[in-house]
Amino acid sequence: MLKLYRQDNKRNSRRALEAIDICLIRIHGYLTEREYDYKFFLDTENQELARGLGMSFDPFVNEDIYVVLSRQIDISSAGDKKKYFDIPFKCLYRILESIEFWIKQRGSNGYFDFIEETEGFNVEYGDTKMNFIIQIGSEIKRSMDIDDYQ
Repeated sequence: MLKLYRQDNKRNSRRALEAIDICLIRIHGYLTEREYDYKFFLDTENQELARGLGMSFDPFVNEDIYVVLSRQIDISSAGDKKKYFDIPFKCLYRILESIEFWIKQRGSNGYFDFIEETEGFNVEYGDTKMNFIIQIGSEIKRSMDIDDYQ
């Protein structure tokens, strides 16, 4: 999200909260086989952040993840889907809590201000490459870089 924020600072911490909500709703939809209509909730900023997040973990957003994952598990199986999405769900929820905390501490862009101060030096300016690793069970199955996904 930091990379996307740097491209357009309208994608602030509040938009990041919305993006995480979108991703959590998507995961819930995958697990319950429901399709939610959240288009009324979308704007340019939260939609791009949600897409960026999805590119990092969601096999239904990122085809490269789908290809790798489908070699390891049956992504159409409810049980395998639940196992796979467990870690991304927990991570998203923790990030959501962090964003809420930093918004309370520093205002509407508190999260990205905090991330820039503490981790920004690890992310080169102008870097738009999406990095991800797929972990299934206790093994890391494959690591990939996706060039500028936009």
